[in-house]
This record gives sequence, C-alpha cells and structure tokens, in this order.
Amino acid sequence: MYNETVRELNKLNARQLSDLGISRGDIERIARKAI
Repeated sequence: MYNETVRELNKLNARQLSDLGISRGDIERIARKAI
C-alpha cells in the first residue's frame, strides 16, 4: 500500500499536488499514514 501510494502521488504534477494541499515533501509521510 505504501509503495503504491507513493507511486501514484509522484505521478501528479506540482499543481495537482497543490490542489490537494500536498507538497512533494509530504508524499512519504502521507503514504505512511495510508497503511
């Protein structure tokens, strides 16, 4: 689940991440919460 979440979030561009309220540096932390 962690790897899949990181992979999917990394596919998003900066604008898409911003629209979700996520910064690139938050991806790993968010993925850890997903498991």
